[in-house]
Amino acid sequence: MPKNLIFKSKDFIYRPDTCELLVKAAETGKIKFNALARGKYPGTKLGSKLPGIRSLGYWDASYQQNWKLDWHRNEGVEICFLETGKLSFGVEDKQYQLKPGDLTLTRPWQSHYVGDPTIEASRLHWIVLDVEVRRPNQPWKWPRWIILTPEDLEKLTSFLKNSDTYVWPTSSAIRKCFQKISHAIDLNKIDNKISRLAISINELFECILDMIHQQPKSINSIPSDSLYAVELFAKDLVLYNEYLTHPWTVESMAKECGLGVSQFRNHFKQVTNMTPMNYLNFQRIDLAKKMLLESPKKSMTDIAFLCGFKTSQYFATVFSQVSDCSPTEFRKKLKE
Repeated sequence: MPKNLIFKSKDFIYRPDTCELLVKAAETGKIKFNALARGKYPGTKLGSKLPGIRSLGYWDASYQQNWKLDWHRNEGVEICFLETGKLSFGVEDKQYQLKPGDLTLTRPWQSHYVGDPTIEASRLHWIVLDVEVRRPNQPWKWPRWIILTPEDLEKLTSFLKNSDTYVWPTSSAIRKCFQKISHAIDLNKIDNKISRLAISINELFECILDMIHQQPKSINSIPSDSLYAVELFAKDLVLYNEYLTHPWTVESMAKECGLGVSQFRNHFKQVTNMTPMNYLNFQRIDLAKKMLLESPKKSMTDIAFLCGFKTSQYFATVFSQVSDCSPTEFRKKLKE
């Protein structure tokens, strides 16, 4: 399951995918790797150049590796292109075997992996572009150096935001764009790269628009933005302890999803058939049961705080409501 939280919001600092295994493979000569990056992404740091780019690069693995990129998210829309070789790729509940010429698409809120169980011999290109969204119901803000016409940018946004197809066969034009990008990345001086990269990335997006027109596919089956945002939020409460143990209120939950309280409550009931606080407490108690099982010497007070409860008394009350027994009785049953 996904392990890393990956973006910043008012109340959270998420851990981006640092690609540690990829970096180690490059450092030990197992793979050729070159990238431009921001934040904790590996590569030559961009500074103020090309705002919005979080990671832009490629790897070239001439033989099968002993590592993979496990479930993760990115701080932006990620577009990958497999130039040669083959790769296993998964996004949400879908799995694919990529072949040369395939292009993948993932949004910041979508968990995905590369490699199952390892990375195959392959040359893979990618771009992670931050358009200032973390949830599907937020408006996209493109960097100014993307110079598509407003009409084209609207079409591209609609496709990248709504397409329910995550792997696309592409043309030689897209291949050439990624080759130009990788050649620019390989230039020695950062200032020599920027203009070429900006031109090539704009050209890439034009080619993606051509791809959309030539290969029409459904882009309307993604759930409504606001309902989907609540669904993702509910999943995050299950997947990430940092999320689960945050001192949530219904108001802060709604704000995290970009919704009003009433709309949030209605959507949450539709998604989970529970109120937000009941669902939150249920998941916290589930985490507490795991801790009681795995850490028999840990105190009840410590477990209460680690699961997001402000007091051990309230923890015991909620635990009894959910489980029909107290935490102490539950631990005693485990021992028996």
